[in-house]
Order: sequence, then structure tokens, then C-alpha cells
Amino acid sequence: MKRSSPENEEAASSTEKRQRSPSFQQPSDVLHLNVGGTLTAVLRRTLTSIEGSMLASRFSGRWDDSLEKDRDGNFFIDQPIGLFQPMIDYLRAKACETMLAPPVTSPEFDDVRKLKDFVRMVEYFGMTAGI
Repeated sequence: MKRSSPENEEAASSTEKRQRSPSFQQPSDVLHLNVGGTLTAVLRRTLTSIEGSMLASRFSGRWDDSLEKDRDGNFFIDQPIGLFQPMIDYLRAKACETMLAPPVTSPEFDDVRKLKDFVRMVEYFGMTAGI
């Protein structure tokens, strides 16, 4: 029977502690969001897909402990779901875009005011270059 050295046990224990730590984040983490009162879930890699954006920085994992949360621990985003969800759907579609499928287009709105609000939100999150 092979015995592990104290160094190997300590390294394994350190890795396990880091993985259980709230600051150990993976792109595949499922984030639970409360967007203007509506609960939704999204992969961390979806929210961080536009590099350099405020949204990517905010949900990189580095700031998880300081982000606003609701009483159930869901990350709170103070935006209407009707604006935020189309942005998430667009990012999800871009993530699985293929050369054979038609290109993914930016969300469209029939209401001019809603379009203006969407553009404002996209600019606020620093996503203009990606959407």
C-alpha cells in the first residue's frame, strides 16, 4: 500500500479548500440572478463573454462577495428583465454560433423607447462593442 507524503496531503487539502472557497470561480459556474424581481440563471462564461466590459468585470468572480444580493443570496441586477433577458439571450446565441447558421443579430424592439432603454443598459454595462 502506497502512502502519500505529508507534502502531497497538504497540497491536496489546500486545493480542496480553494475549490470550496467562494472566491474559487469557474467559467461553468451557474449564477443565480434576481433581475428586477425575476429570478433567472446564467453561466458565468455567458456574463463574462465580452472581455473588458463592466458586466464581465463584475461577474469575473473577483467581486462576488461585494456584489448586491437579494435576501436569498441571488445576485441582484437592478434592470428590467424585459431589457436584460434579450441581452443574455443574445450572448447565449453568440456562444453557440456556427458558420452554417445565419449570423446572430442584436435584439430588436418594436417600441422605440424600449430600444433606447436597451441601448442605455448595454452602454452602462460596457457591452456596446459586443452587441
